[in-house]
Amino acid sequence: MESLKKKRIAIVGANGVPASYGGWDQIVEHFTLLELENYEFVVYCTKHTNPNDRSIHNNALVRSLPLDANGWQSIPYDIYSLYLAWRECDFVIMLGTSGAIAIPLFSALGQKHVLNIDGAEWKRGKWNGLIKTFLWLSEYVGVKFADKVVTDSEVLSEYVRKKYSLSPITIAYGGDHVKKVDGSRALSEAGLEAGKYAFKVCRIVPENNIDLILEAFSKSSAQFVLVGNFDSSEYGRAIKQKYQLVKNILLLNPIYDQNALDSIRSNAGLYIHGHSVGGTNPSLVEAMCLGLNVAAFDVDYNRATTNDLAHYYGDVNTLLEIIDEFEQGGLQDRGDKLLEYASQNYTWHEVMQRYIKAVESLDQQKD
Repeated sequence: MESLKKKRIAIVGANGVPASYGGWDQIVEHFTLLELENYEFVVYCTKHTNPNDRSIHNNALVRSLPLDANGWQSIPYDIYSLYLAWRECDFVIMLGTSGAIAIPLFSALGQKHVLNIDGAEWKRGKWNGLIKTFLWLSEYVGVKFADKVVTDSEVLSEYVRKKYSLSPITIAYGGDHVKKVDGSRALSEAGLEAGKYAFKVCRIVPENNIDLILEAFSKSSAQFVLVGNFDSSEYGRAIKQKYQLVKNILLLNPIYDQNALDSIRSNAGLYIHGHSVGGTNPSLVEAMCLGLNVAAFDVDYNRATTNDLAHYYGDVNTLLEIIDEFEQGGLQDRGDKLLEYASQNYTWHEVMQRYIKAVESLDQQKD
């Protein structure tokens, strides 16, 4: 008997595969690893990530678009992806709201959407007033017209409940793809000693409190390694120029190789998390899954992600106190508790299962 044709799920909104940097890319990568009886995946990519249109990555078909997934091009990139998905797929999982303003049109044409709104993108400090207004409108329209709304944090879910009077699905990120690795060679080359330095990896944007963190470390003698995209913005270049000659601070460009990144990250004695906007942040989840001791910027998103188990700071002086305690060997190590919580709440198996259940519920409505 001939087997039934699998229904197609489109993954829209991320850079694509293979995964290189950030939580979206890791979500997409893990979708491509799934082998399901009733569904298959089509991943919509920017050519910068994967130039090979209609190629196969793991178990998924790749569609490559001549647009950028970031900046202003993210809007036509998302909309064009939705158009192709309408022609080729049965369901859409959309990551982010840049092009969500087009969801009503494709909904009217029969497309079914699961929309992850990310971390209230319109609130980010890097956008001017006009762009913030558009992104707010796109979020509003997307939330109102999507069939299922996903947030990555219970704090964001509460925001959606209050603002939009609907109940979203909370699905965080997995972090169990990261591994403790022997970083002796990389540490030796960088002049670092395992457990004796602090570490951070992030986008170099103002809302990640880069200035605050670097100012605190510049007033200390503790070694600090910061990995980020310094050269992609005027803000990043200014930060690099200001702090690159500080002896105890090491500024590194993005490290896209997971093993190379973890060789430095997993051997740090303290992870510094500075994000002040967004929901559950992937880099924080990954630090927890590595069992690192964490000092996080004191906002409700970060307290929720860490279940109040980390150290918290809100200004230079508070962070400096944490750094000084760490350097003197007196900072309480909460890494084991953070790892235990992460192992129970941030696994990719659970994340994927929750997304598939959301699609299955739409499939049942279709039938």
